[in-house]
Amino acid sequence: MKKEKFIKKNNYIYIYGKHAAFAALENRNRFIAEVFFEHKNIEFEKKIIDIIKNYRPKLIMQKTSKNIIDSMLGTKIKHQGILLKAQKLQPNNYRSIFKQNNNISYGVYLDNLNDPQNVGAIYRSAYMFNFSFILTSLNKNPIETNSLLNAASGAYEKIKTLYGNNVLQIIKEFKKSGWWVVGLDYSAKINLNQFIKQYGKERRLLFFLGSEGKGIRRIIKENCDLLVKINTKEQKLSLNVSNTAAIVFDKIYNRI
Repeated sequence: MKKEKFIKKNNYIYIYGKHAAFAALENRNRFIAEVFFEHKNIEFEKKIIDIIKNYRPKLIMQKTSKNIIDSMLGTKIKHQGILLKAQKLQPNNYRSIFKQNNNISYGVYLDNLNDPQNVGAIYRSAYMFNFSFILTSLNKNPIETNSLLNAASGAYEKIKTLYGNNVLQIIKEFKKSGWWVVGLDYSAKINLNQFIKQYGKERRLLFFLGSEGKGIRRIIKENCDLLVKINTKEQKLSLNVSNTAAIVFDKIYNRI
Protein backbone atom coordinates (compact mmCIF):
# COMPACT_ATOMS: atom_id res chain seq x y z
CA MET A 1 0.00 0.00 0.00
CA LYS A 2 1.39 3.36 -1.00
CA LYS A 3 2.17 5.53 2.01
CA GLU A 4 0.56 8.97 1.97
CA LYS A 5 2.76 11.98 2.61
CA PHE A 6 1.93 15.38 4.03
CA ILE A 7 3.43 17.91 1.64
CA LYS A 8 4.59 21.17 3.18
CA LYS A 9 3.92 24.24 1.10
CA ASN A 10 3.79 27.62 2.81
CA ASN A 11 4.61 26.43 6.30
CA TYR A 12 4.13 29.72 8.19
CA ILE A 13 0.83 31.22 9.23
CA TYR A 14 -0.44 34.26 11.10
CA ILE A 15 -2.51 33.48 14.18
CA TYR A 16 -4.62 36.27 15.63
CA GLY A 17 -7.37 36.75 18.19
CA LYS A 18 -6.85 36.25 21.92
CA HIS A 19 -8.21 32.71 22.28
CA ALA A 20 -6.45 31.32 19.20
CA ALA A 21 -3.17 33.09 19.98
CA PHE A 22 -3.08 32.17 23.68
CA ALA A 23 -3.82 28.50 22.90
CA ALA A 24 -1.07 28.46 20.25
CA LEU A 25 1.43 29.95 22.70
CA GLU A 26 0.53 27.24 25.23
CA ASN A 27 0.94 24.48 22.63
CA ARG A 28 4.56 23.35 22.90
CA ASN A 29 4.19 21.33 19.70
CA ARG A 30 3.86 24.52 17.68
CA PHE A 31 6.89 26.63 16.77
CA ILE A 32 6.30 30.35 17.25
CA ALA A 33 8.70 32.64 15.40
CA GLU A 34 7.39 36.04 16.50
CA VAL A 35 4.71 37.55 18.70
CA PHE A 36 3.36 41.07 18.27
CA PHE A 37 0.93 42.61 20.71
CA GLU A 38 -0.74 45.94 21.06
CA HIS A 39 -0.09 48.12 24.07
CA LYS A 40 -3.68 48.01 25.37
CA ASN A 41 -3.84 47.60 29.14
CA ILE A 42 -1.83 46.14 32.01
CA GLU A 43 -4.05 43.06 32.43
CA PHE A 44 -3.78 42.13 28.73
CA GLU A 45 0.00 42.53 28.72
CA LYS A 46 0.39 40.55 31.96
CA LYS A 47 -1.59 37.64 30.48
CA ILE A 48 0.71 37.49 27.44
CA ILE A 49 3.88 37.86 29.51
CA ASP A 50 2.79 35.12 31.95
CA ILE A 51 2.02 32.66 29.13
CA ILE A 52 5.33 33.33 27.41
CA LYS A 53 7.26 33.09 30.69
CA ASN A 54 5.67 29.70 31.46
CA TYR A 55 5.69 28.17 27.99
CA ARG A 56 8.24 30.03 25.84
CA PRO A 57 10.76 31.89 28.01
CA LYS A 58 13.14 32.49 25.07
CA LEU A 59 10.53 34.00 22.78
CA ILE A 60 11.02 37.70 22.11
CA MET A 61 7.88 39.82 22.50
CA GLN A 62 7.31 42.90 20.40
CA LYS A 63 5.02 45.63 21.68
CA THR A 64 3.53 47.52 18.80
CA SER A 65 0.52 49.54 17.73
CA LYS A 66 -2.84 48.55 16.30
CA ASN A 67 -1.89 50.24 13.03
CA ILE A 68 1.20 48.05 12.61
CA ILE A 69 -0.80 44.85 13.16
CA ASP A 70 -3.49 46.18 10.80
CA SER A 71 -0.83 46.73 8.15
CA MET A 72 0.24 43.08 8.44
CA LEU A 73 -3.27 41.58 8.36
CA GLY A 74 -5.50 44.20 6.79
CA THR A 75 -7.86 46.60 8.51
CA LYS A 76 -10.90 44.30 8.27
CA ILE A 77 -9.39 41.58 10.47
CA LYS A 78 -10.39 41.69 14.15
CA HIS A 79 -7.11 40.64 15.75
CA GLN A 80 -7.85 41.81 19.33
CA GLY A 81 -4.38 43.28 19.65
CA ILE A 82 -2.27 40.13 19.26
CA LEU A 83 -0.59 38.45 16.30
CA LEU A 84 1.72 35.42 16.09
CA LYS A 85 3.87 34.28 13.21
CA ALA A 86 3.97 30.52 13.63
CA GLN A 87 4.68 27.30 11.82
CA LYS A 88 1.70 25.23 10.79
CA LEU A 89 1.10 22.01 12.67
CA GLN A 90 1.60 18.80 10.74
CA PRO A 91 -1.52 16.61 10.82
CA ASN A 92 -1.05 12.90 11.45
CA ASN A 93 -2.10 10.10 9.15
CA TYR A 94 -5.38 8.56 10.33
CA ARG A 95 -3.71 5.20 10.96
CA SER A 96 -1.96 6.69 13.98
CA ILE A 97 -5.27 6.47 15.85
CA PHE A 98 -5.22 2.66 15.63
CA LYS A 99 -1.89 2.50 17.48
CA GLN A 100 -3.23 4.22 20.58
CA ASN A 101 -4.48 1.91 23.30
CA ASN A 102 -6.71 4.36 25.10
CA ASN A 103 -10.37 5.22 25.38
CA ILE A 104 -10.68 7.19 22.16
CA SER A 105 -14.36 6.86 21.36
CA TYR A 106 -15.59 9.51 18.96
CA GLY A 107 -14.29 11.16 15.83
CA VAL A 108 -15.66 13.05 12.85
CA TYR A 109 -14.75 13.03 9.16
CA LEU A 110 -15.35 16.27 7.23
CA ASP A 111 -16.33 15.57 3.63
CA ASN A 112 -15.79 18.41 1.15
CA LEU A 113 -16.29 21.34 3.52
CA ASN A 114 -14.97 24.53 1.94
CA ASP A 115 -15.78 27.26 4.46
CA PRO A 116 -12.99 27.72 7.05
CA GLN A 117 -15.44 29.48 9.39
CA ASN A 118 -17.64 26.38 9.48
CA VAL A 119 -14.67 24.06 9.91
CA GLY A 120 -13.30 26.23 12.72
CA ALA A 121 -16.68 26.20 14.48
CA ILE A 122 -16.75 22.39 14.19
CA TYR A 123 -13.33 22.19 15.85
CA ARG A 124 -14.60 24.33 18.68
CA SER A 125 -17.70 22.18 19.24
CA ALA A 126 -15.76 18.92 18.90
CA TYR A 127 -13.35 19.98 21.61
CA MET A 128 -16.09 21.23 23.93
CA PHE A 129 -18.00 17.93 23.64
CA ASN A 130 -14.91 15.75 24.05
CA PHE A 131 -14.55 14.32 20.55
CA SER A 132 -11.09 12.86 20.08
CA PHE A 133 -10.16 13.87 16.54
CA ILE A 134 -11.19 15.47 13.28
CA LEU A 135 -10.31 13.57 10.11
CA THR A 136 -10.21 15.21 6.73
CA SER A 137 -8.74 15.10 3.25
CA LEU A 138 -5.85 17.41 2.48
CA ASN A 139 -7.16 17.71 -1.08
CA LYS A 140 -10.75 18.77 -0.46
CA ASN A 141 -10.91 20.75 2.80
CA PRO A 142 -9.26 23.85 4.25
CA ILE A 143 -6.38 22.86 6.53
CA GLU A 144 -5.17 25.38 9.08
CA THR A 145 -5.95 28.73 7.54
CA ASN A 146 -5.75 31.79 9.78
CA SER A 147 -9.52 32.34 9.61
CA LEU A 148 -10.11 28.68 10.54
CA LEU A 149 -7.84 29.02 13.59
CA ASN A 150 -9.60 32.20 14.65
CA ALA A 151 -13.05 30.58 14.32
CA ALA A 152 -11.82 27.53 16.27
CA SER A 153 -11.01 29.89 19.15
CA GLY A 154 -8.06 27.82 20.38
CA ALA A 155 -9.63 24.38 19.90
CA TYR A 156 -7.41 23.57 16.91
CA GLU A 157 -4.45 23.34 19.29
CA LYS A 158 -6.27 20.93 21.61
CA ILE A 159 -7.80 18.28 19.36
CA LYS A 160 -6.10 15.86 16.98
CA THR A 161 -6.22 16.59 13.26
CA LEU A 162 -5.87 13.47 11.11
CA TYR A 163 -5.75 13.19 7.35
CA GLY A 164 -6.35 10.59 4.66
CA ASN A 165 -7.27 10.97 1.01
CA ASN A 166 -8.79 7.57 0.18
CA VAL A 167 -12.19 7.67 1.85
CA LEU A 168 -13.13 4.06 1.05
CA GLN A 169 -9.87 2.81 2.54
CA ILE A 170 -10.49 4.96 5.62
CA ILE A 171 -13.97 3.49 6.11
CA LYS A 172 -12.69 -0.05 5.58
CA GLU A 173 -9.88 0.30 8.11
CA PHE A 174 -12.02 1.96 10.77
CA LYS A 175 -14.61 -0.80 10.46
CA LYS A 176 -11.89 -3.45 10.66
CA SER A 177 -10.63 -1.80 13.87
CA GLY A 178 -14.05 -2.03 15.50
CA TRP A 179 -15.46 1.42 14.78
CA TRP A 180 -19.03 2.10 13.70
CA VAL A 181 -19.17 4.41 10.69
CA VAL A 182 -22.20 6.71 10.77
CA GLY A 183 -23.22 9.19 8.07
CA LEU A 184 -25.42 12.24 8.62
CA ASP A 185 -28.04 12.43 5.86
CA TYR A 186 -31.46 14.12 5.81
CA SER A 187 -33.02 11.18 3.89
CA ALA A 188 -32.00 8.59 6.51
CA LYS A 189 -34.72 6.40 8.02
CA ILE A 190 -33.44 6.58 11.59
CA ASN A 191 -33.12 9.85 13.51
CA LEU A 192 -30.31 10.82 15.85
CA ASN A 193 -32.31 10.28 19.04
CA GLN A 194 -33.31 6.77 17.96
CA PHE A 195 -29.73 5.99 17.02
CA ILE A 196 -28.38 7.03 20.41
CA LYS A 197 -31.02 5.01 22.28
CA GLN A 198 -30.22 1.89 20.25
CA TYR A 199 -26.49 2.25 19.65
CA GLY A 200 -25.32 5.08 21.91
CA LYS A 201 -23.28 2.74 24.09
CA GLU A 202 -21.15 1.63 21.16
CA ARG A 203 -17.63 2.46 22.24
CA ARG A 204 -16.24 3.84 19.00
CA LEU A 205 -18.15 5.99 16.53
CA LEU A 206 -16.87 7.81 13.44
CA PHE A 207 -19.35 10.34 12.07
CA PHE A 208 -19.29 11.65 8.51
CA LEU A 209 -20.45 15.22 7.89
CA GLY A 210 -20.93 16.67 4.41
CA SER A 211 -21.35 20.14 3.00
CA GLU A 212 -24.66 22.00 3.12
CA GLY A 213 -26.95 21.13 0.24
CA LYS A 214 -24.84 18.29 -1.17
CA GLY A 215 -24.25 16.41 2.07
CA ILE A 216 -21.92 13.42 2.17
CA ARG A 217 -21.03 11.78 -1.13
CA ARG A 218 -22.99 8.77 -2.41
CA ILE A 219 -19.95 6.51 -2.18
CA ILE A 220 -19.75 7.29 1.54
CA LYS A 221 -23.47 6.70 2.10
CA GLU A 222 -23.21 3.29 0.47
CA ASN A 223 -20.40 2.22 2.79
CA CYS A 224 -21.59 3.56 6.15
CA ASP A 225 -22.88 1.14 8.78
CA LEU A 226 -25.81 3.49 9.35
CA LEU A 227 -27.24 6.75 8.08
CA VAL A 228 -28.95 9.02 10.60
CA LYS A 229 -30.79 12.32 10.39
CA ILE A 230 -31.63 15.17 12.72
CA ASN A 231 -35.35 15.74 13.07
CA THR A 232 -36.29 19.25 11.98
CA LYS A 233 -39.46 21.07 10.98
CA GLU A 234 -38.60 20.69 7.27
CA GLN A 235 -36.29 17.79 6.44
CA LYS A 236 -35.53 19.07 2.94
CA LEU A 237 -33.99 22.29 4.28
CA SER A 238 -30.43 21.59 5.40
CA LEU A 239 -28.95 22.96 8.61
CA ASN A 240 -25.66 24.78 8.58
CA VAL A 241 -23.05 22.02 8.88
CA SER A 242 -21.46 23.51 12.00
CA ASN A 243 -24.90 23.59 13.65
CA THR A 244 -25.46 19.97 12.64
CA ALA A 245 -22.11 19.04 14.13
CA ALA A 246 -22.85 20.81 17.42
CA ILE A 247 -26.19 19.00 17.76
CA VAL A 248 -24.59 15.60 17.09
CA PHE A 249 -21.69 16.24 19.47
CA ASP A 250 -24.02 17.44 22.23
CA LYS A 251 -26.35 14.43 21.88
CA ILE A 252 -23.47 11.97 21.94
CA TYR A 253 -21.72 13.67 24.86
CA ASN A 254 -24.87 13.92 26.97
CA ARG A 255 -26.59 10.76 25.61
CA ILE A 256 -29.79 12.81 25.19
